[in-house]
Order: sequence, then C-alpha cells, then structure tokens
Amino acid sequence: MPRRGFYFEGGIWENSRLLKGDAKVSNYELTWTESEGGLRDLGLEFVHSRNPRSKPVERVIGALQDLLDGEPGDAGRNEMKDGFERLQWRTREVESGRAPASKYFYSSTEWEERIVHFCREYNNARNDGKMTRGLTPLQAWKHFQTDPLVKLPPVARYLLACHKRPLLVGRNGITLKFGKRTFTYRNAETGRLRGQQVLTWFNPEMPELLAVTDMDRKNPFVVELAEDVPAMDASPEVLVREMARVNAHNGYARQRYRMVAPLSNLNAGPAVIDPDAERLGRQIKLQKIDVMAKKKKRGVQTNEGAKAFSRLGYQPRTDAGITDRQIAAADKLANLLKDD
Repeated sequence: MPRRGFYFEGGIWENSRLLKGDAKVSNYELTWTESEGGLRDLGLEFVHSRNPRSKPVERVIGALQDLLDGEPGDAGRNEMKDGFERLQWRTREVESGRAPASKYFYSSTEWEERIVHFCREYNNARNDGKMTRGLTPLQAWKHFQTDPLVKLPPVARYLLACHKRPLLVGRNGITLKFGKRTFTYRNAETGRLRGQQVLTWFNPEMPELLAVTDMDRKNPFVVELAEDVPAMDASPEVLVREMARVNAHNGYARQRYRMVAPLSNLNAGPAVIDPDAERLGRQIKLQKIDVMAKKKKRGVQTNEGAKAFSRLGYQPRTDAGITDRQIAAADKLANLLKDD
C-alpha cells in the first residue's frame, strides 16, 4: 500500500521460515514483530487479513486466470476435478520422451512473456469497481498518486533487500537456515567474533555474500558463502560438475519484477536518509565490491593455473590458491620440456 506499508493475507506469510527464522539454528526465533522491525523503522505498517472477503489479491489473481484460460498447459481452476484428458496425454508424451516439451508447452521465458502480456492487458482494461470508478488500474494508480512517493536511493537498498537477524557466531562461523537450505559464512572476521552476538543482513538476491554488523549497526564487514568440500579427492570432471551445481544453487531465489519495475519510478520524490544509515550502506557496498573483485581475481588465477598446469599433465585442486608466480613457473617449465 503506497505510503502505508503492507497488506498480507495471512497463511503462508506467517508460517514462512524465511521470515520467522529457525529456532534449531539460532537462539533467536524471529517473530512477526522482529521480522517487520526493519521496515517499521521506516514508518511502514503491516496489516494481516483474516477474512476471505478482505483479500483483494484473490480477485486480482482470478481476473488473471480468466485471461490465461486456453493457454498451452492450462489445467483449469481445479485440476483434480476438471480432468483435462488432453493435457494429461500431452504430459505423458513429454515425460516418456516421445515428444519435445516445446511442442505442447511454453518454456520458462515464454511463460514470463505471456504473463507480462496479460498483466499489461489487465492494467489497461477499464475497471468499474467502487475504488477505480471506470478507470483502468494503471490510470487509477496515476490518478490517486497525488503526493510524490518516497523512493529510497541505491545506497539504502539494503534496508529493504536484507533479512535482518541477530545471531551468535559459532565455532563453524555464521549459519543461517531457510527451509532445507543451509548457508554458512566464515572468514577471519567471524573467527575474531566467535562467541559474540552480531547482526546479520541476509540478501536473498545475493546469498553468496553476507553483510554483518555489530548490534549497534556499526563496524560492517562482508563475508563469502562457504563452499562444501568433498571428504575424498574427486576427479576434475566431478569437481567441475559439482562446482557448477554449487554456483547454480547459490543463484536461487533471484526474482524478477518486470511487471512492477515500470511503476517504481512513477511520481517518485526525494528521500531523506539518516546519515548513519547512509554511511552504513556505503560501507557495506564498498566492502562487497572489494570482496567480489578479489573473488573474480581468484577465479581468473584458478583458470590460468589450470591451463598452465594442464600442459604438465597435472590438475591442481580448485581451492589450492594458485599464485601468479606459480603460473609463471609452470609456463616456463612447460616451455623447457617442450624445447627438450
């Protein structure tokens, strides 16, 4: 709700472990009040609907379902009862390998394009509800935005993008668990703070980096996500495959808001940011840039080292920390052996 806060329909929002935390991992289990605290600091309020009649999102979803009727893969409003024998037959054809999925169904990208198309159609269609009074949803949005909306600058994005959670630094570093996913972060800084309570800022859009501050939101530092190392040495092929899976796993939960993005700049007004909050945001951003630059350099060195050592018939470990001096020595030795 512009200028007000958030209107939730209850249910999954209250039971989400991403919001309320996991008591098995931490001594602190986030309640609704704690998880909303960061946004309440910005003057926003939260409303939780209990009555089915007070959940307007269900009517909007129903209107979108009306527009999606007849699309490839449509299973109706109640798949358990509607049947849709043709859809079931097509599904079996694809699952058995007798037909490619593209013959009967959309790809993920195609589905996204279709949903964006129908959302635009909905936003530009006349609505005669008691609130819109004959305007389209897009016209109503512009019409009722009488005062400029406050848009936070990029330096303050961490206030919205991060799940703030107090944790105790353990012997294995900092561990967060969301559902079946476990994230462990450790480096020299976390080792120094072992046994102390810190404030973690987990960003689902970038789970490979975790911002950490003290309980007063000062002294920030950024730590990388720790990778699982096999107990036994694996072949290069297995290492490459598993590293690809790890990278794919780390890239989960990046959500795209293509429908909302065009609306975010409508009637945007200036924001007044607390100097301490802005300073903290800049420190976190600079440290993330520094960590990512070092990580990129390590990746380049690892690739160059693998290429140089492969000429000697040797495959170094991906976590061996190859230096420029070792790469130069390997190249020199390979050239000497070639000349000999």
